[in-house]
Amino acid sequence: MVKSIRRSFIVFWLIISILGALNHTIYRGILPWKKVLVELLPHLRYGWVMFNRSPDIIHTFWYIPKGGTKEIHLSDLEKTPSFLYKEARVGLSAYYSEDYVEYLCQTNQKADRSIFIKKTYNIKMPDIPPEVQRQKCFFGKLINE
Repeated sequence: MVKSIRRSFIVFWLIISILGALNHTIYRGILPWKKVLVELLPHLRYGWVMFNRSPDIIHTFWYIPKGGTKEIHLSDLEKTPSFLYKEARVGLSAYYSEDYVEYLCQTNQKADRSIFIKKTYNIKMPDIPPEVQRQKCFFGKLINE
């Protein structure tokens, strides 16, 4: 009984996903069940994307190890395992939590005497070089350069 309910749910979920994709591509506006699809998949009412606003400013986070010259993504310092999405998770954590970079500096032996770099890009003005902020990790504390 439970298996048949689970299978029915998966089949139903696949069908409405495919119909939603077709609604945005081949059959855009032609399908008679568009209102039903919007009720089942509310993100369809916003158009092509699930979010109705895109960011104008993007931050990327890097570090240069002690004695090195190559910039390495900050996710290399994160000890928590995460399969295939570590860079995104660390980037979002650093963006939304001001203390996250300092936390990485304090908890990771590899980070000591490294230089942390935050690059800020303005998407609307791609010709302008990014704004760069540099901080040095010195015995678990971040010091501005």
